[in-house]
Amino acid sequence: PASDAAAQYNPEPPPPRSHFSNIEANESEEVRQFRRLFTQLAGDDMEVSATELMNIMNKVVTRHPDLKTDGFGIDTCRSMVAVMDSDTTGKLGFEEFKYLWNNIKKWQCIYKQYDADRSGTIGSRELPGAFEAAGFHLNQQLYAMIVRRYSDESGNMDFDNFISCLVRLDAMFRKWLGHWQISQPWLSSFRCLQIFGSRWQRADPCDSEGGEKEPWCVLRKSFQQARNCARRSQRQL
Repeated sequence: PASDAAAQYNPEPPPPRSHFSNIEANESEEVRQFRRLFTQLAGDDMEVSATELMNIMNKVVTRHPDLKTDGFGIDTCRSMVAVMDSDTTGKLGFEEFKYLWNNIKKWQCIYKQYDADRSGTIGSRELPGAFEAAGFHLNQQLYAMIVRRYSDESGNMDFDNFISCLVRLDAMFRKWLGHWQISQPWLSSFRCLQIFGSRWQRADPCDSEGGEKEPWCVLRKSFQQARNCARRSQRQL
């Protein structure tokens, strides 16, 4: 169930909600080097816009011909910026971009590892293993929805869709964990999520025009139901 992912997902600390313009004394040399790179990429405003992110990502994939991709489009990059933009500036500051960049590097390695047939894509059978390696343990219904949303007609997911999907998943689970810190009083929230993680209502706002359910709406609905259940449980303590 979705609760397995929420309970087992252990991300790094989220990006701070304020940008830092000065290099802190305790930064490692690696971080200093990354800050210098960020300065070159971000431009005068010291923030990365969706267009700048698109250019950066497409330069990266051109260096990796083994990654099958149509390239990162502006809509994909706008979505990535939107879910990573913790201070609602519409752009990514240093900490936000560093967090995203480190994830992309990690997910790129996972993508190559689970591209077992070296086709440049990840097939529907390879997908659960790749997502679990990234820290997400989803149920089969969610995997099926994600494949329909992000894969081609043969069930193969290319690199840009893989990254876009994981950025969205990371943001959703990070938001969940931010609202519901794992502690003894709130363990009930995860039990509730186990209950609701596989109970999807038939006709609900998650249904798209074609009758398919959007995976993000379904996952968000599951979280909301679990939250309400946990609140009721706490009142009974």
